[in-house]
Amino acid sequence: MQFTRLQLLGIFKLVKPAALQTVLYNGITGLMRDPKFYRYSPVGARYSAWTPEGKEALDDYLFEMCPIIDQAERDELIKRAEEMTLAVLKK
Repeated sequence: MQFTRLQLLGIFKLVKPAALQTVLYNGITGLMRDPKFYRYSPVGARYSAWTPEGKEALDDYLFEMCPIIDQAERDELIKRAEEMTLAVLKK
């Protein structure tokens, strides 16, 4: 199932920035587990490499996630500002 960027923004609207770190990590490692995208070397990480398709998939993934991360950071900043304002008003 493919989601549009606007749908993803809506889905992740309630997700905290810390949770997005997990989403990013899982997305990247998911790509790495696919031999179409990442060539794993049993010799070591130094000899493993992204395939051309993998580089494009990783680029696309990060391109789609950046606006989501940006919005989450902005939402978190607004939330903190509101909490600070309310704390000052309660005094």
